Amino acid sequence: MMGTYISKQDATIVELSGVISSQNDQGEMVSLKVGDTLRQNTMFNVAVDATFKLQYSDGTTATHIDFNDNNEVTTSGFEATDTITETIDPEIAALQAQILSGEDPTLNLPDTAAGEASPTANEGGGFVSVNRAGDETIAGAGHNTDGFEQVQTTRIAELPNFLEQFSLPTITTSSVRLFEKNLSDGSEPQIASLSQAESVSVTVQAGINALTINGVQVFVDGNFIGPVTIPSEHGSLVISSYDPINSILTYSYTLNSALDHSESDILSELFLVQLTDNQGDITTAIVTASIVDDAPSGLDDVNAINEDNLEGVLGNVLANDTLGADLAEVTQVSTATGSIDLATENLIAGNYGSLTIAADGSYTYTLNEQSTDIQALALGDQVFESFDYLLVDADGDQVSLTLIITITGENDAPEVTSSLEDAMGNVIEAGVLVGGNIETTGQAQTSGTLTAMDVDDGAVLTWSLDSPAQTPYGLFTLDEDTGVWSFTLSNELADSLAFGDIVTESFNITVTDEYGLSASQQVTVTVAGTNDIPLITSTIADATGEVLEAGVIDGGNDPEPGSLTTGGTLTASDVDNGASWSWDFVPQVNDYGTFGINASTGVWSYTLANNALVDALASGETHDETFLVTVTDEFGAFSTQIVTVTVTGTNDIPLITSTIADATGEVLEAGVMDGGNDPEPGSLTTGG
Repeated sequence: MMGTYISKQDATIVELSGVISSQNDQGEMVSLKVGDTLRQNTMFNVAVDATFKLQYSDGTTATHIDFNDNNEVTTSGFEATDTITETIDPEIAALQAQILSGEDPTLNLPDTAAGEASPTANEGGGFVSVNRAGDETIAGAGHNTDGFEQVQTTRIAELPNFLEQFSLPTITTSSVRLFEKNLSDGSEPQIASLSQAESVSVTVQAGINALTINGVQVFVDGNFIGPVTIPSEHGSLVISSYDPINSILTYSYTLNSALDHSESDILSELFLVQLTDNQGDITTAIVTASIVDDAPSGLDDVNAINEDNLEGVLGNVLANDTLGADLAEVTQVSTATGSIDLATENLIAGNYGSLTIAADGSYTYTLNEQSTDIQALALGDQVFESFDYLLVDADGDQVSLTLIITITGENDAPEVTSSLEDAMGNVIEAGVLVGGNIETTGQAQTSGTLTAMDVDDGAVLTWSLDSPAQTPYGLFTLDEDTGVWSFTLSNELADSLAFGDIVTESFNITVTDEYGLSASQQVTVTVAGTNDIPLITSTIADATGEVLEAGVIDGGNDPEPGSLTTGGTLTASDVDNGASWSWDFVPQVNDYGTFGINASTGVWSYTLANNALVDALASGETHDETFLVTVTDEFGAFSTQIVTVTVTGTNDIPLITSTIADATGEVLEAGVMDGGNDPEPGSLTTGG
């Protein structure tokens, strides 16, 4: 079989006997050897009777058997091109077959023309000398050799001894398959699976002289020197033993680290086995360790946070993920608003909070306490926050997973929203205005409406009074559903308040939601005092007195002193705390006596005058003297009372009021004047 083919994918020559050739970068035809790689779309020639084994990049293999003599390719890795088929001369074919089988073709050649005669110029006893005629016949090679240059070979000094020639040595290829997932960092750590044992069979009739693997000696001077370890980039090949009876070389390959599978999910470490037999013949084969990529995988993650959690929750999204042997990490996080590359930013804003996440999967989720959506959650209500994260390993393998945060509502306490003015009121005691007795009804009632809100959806609020409803000055009421309150002043209870007195009544109000959380507000009612009229409490008797004129008792002339003074004490009260008052009376023209009252004590007195008015009173005659007395408090409110004094007359001794002159008379006797004798009649009568 010979032909020209084009490789449809990369293929490595793992076994070869014969010639496979291809053009190099300079356009020269070169022969390939075991370990060389046929690149995709490369054209190559296969010599007649060449045997080989190829391993494709996808892990499959093909041999010369898959390429038949009619240039039909039974493997998908190659396609045939037009080739030239020549008929091989039967004699040449027979000679090639004998040589390949190890026979000496000269043993079967016909006798030569030489005999035992003495040699002449061109002949001798054992040979015939044949002169060169200049003609030559070129043996058919079995394929078109146009375009190839003849290679000068080294002249063999002597012909080989075909009787001692052994078959060419051969080595079988061998392969093992391991998985990155079994590495300690892999998705399925399993130390036992990281080493696999296999064997290579050798056929070497002449005996092994030397054997190397990747240049490391395994046989030296025909002796096995193992166990031998051949390190590689990601593992090691250990040649553990050689069975000379069955010609089996036993080895094991151990995978130590992950490979970069960026180009393919299956990569191989190749170990070139080169055997030299005792004839100096060399054969090669490939031991292949195929490493299957490990990819990350995982499960979606969940976490939970309560509405009132201000610190946030911690976690690691990789805790339940499998990173694989290539050590995946978080590279990207996506939300409904877009994706964020963790290489540039690790703070991701969500609908209800923010996620801070690192490439190693550690994260903190913190709620946005200012979110109205969060605050509106009632007890037990839930909303969900999700973040999609991308897990990518060193090879570029990736998997997308989701972190879901469950946010559970907590009961929020209600908040009082009514203002200070809504919780304040004023009442005024009824009384009189300052400076007089003008009455004022005051303001007996005040009210307001308390308000509250609860951010929780559907919250039910109830108002309650925590203080006594009845106070020293009035009654407080509260509507538990509406928060409407009122205070009604009792004037009787407030009478003690003086003008200017201020008393504050405080009431603690609580608003409570259906789960018992509450808020409080204090309602303050200011009670203002008003001046009250002082009241006179003295009796009529206290305001009544009698005096008796001095004189004589009837039927006699014995003088009696009479009762010339009287008095009493007027009293008053004022309900106002600390009130003070004073007494006064309205002066009047009165000649019967004198009235006076102590401004502080209310003690009054009356003294009967000793004058003609009083004296004029006959015995038993009475005359009432009245005095208007006023008690006035410090703010001008007043009350009055009349004090009555009864003056009783007594009999008086009549008094002679005529003068001495009135009671003196003279009479003159009739006679004559002195010094004369003329009779005078005299003044015989007198009177007065």
